[in-house]
Amino acid sequence: MTRSSLSEFHNIRRSMQKRLAFYMITLALILAAALMAGLFFFNQLKSPREELVTSLNFRMEAFASDMASLWQNVAVMGIHLSEDMTAIVEEQTPDLSTASWDPDTAERLQGAMLDSLCQYVRQADCSGAFVMLNTSLSGDDFRSGLFLQRGNSARMSSDLLLYRGMAGAGRQNHVMPH
Repeated sequence: MTRSSLSEFHNIRRSMQKRLAFYMITLALILAAALMAGLFFFNQLKSPREELVTSLNFRMEAFASDMASLWQNVAVMGIHLSEDMTAIVEEQTPDLSTASWDPDTAERLQGAMLDSLCQYVRQADCSGAFVMLNTSLSGDDFRSGLFLQRGNSARMSSDLLLYRGMAGAGRQNHVMPH
């Protein structure tokens, strides 16, 4: 081989390497552009901030829906509780104007109300319930009523505490006086 033919072969080889490199770079750019277009088209090209905002918006909507449902359920239970307590008061004290609110009458009435109140607290998804009676014992500022609270935060627990009310009525209904 002559030197000129070797030089031509070397130039052809160098030219082919340049062309191959150009084609490979072009192919890589086309593949990268296709990948980016695919990600953009399928809405997968997001920043972490956008993903976080989307996730938090979804969680906030779920939380707001749960809270609205909880408040609606508690409000309905409150209406039913009020109706039931009114019926119990009217049944236990047929003539409210002449009723003598001595401790025995109050304990009897609270005992009748406590069973129903316990059922409502166990059924409702709430921490407790209270019923206030617009009566006072022996003319004091003390108002008669009942206040029950769950013993702990576990919904399945049946432990109830009686914070306000007659301790005797609580013991009869297996509710721990506080």
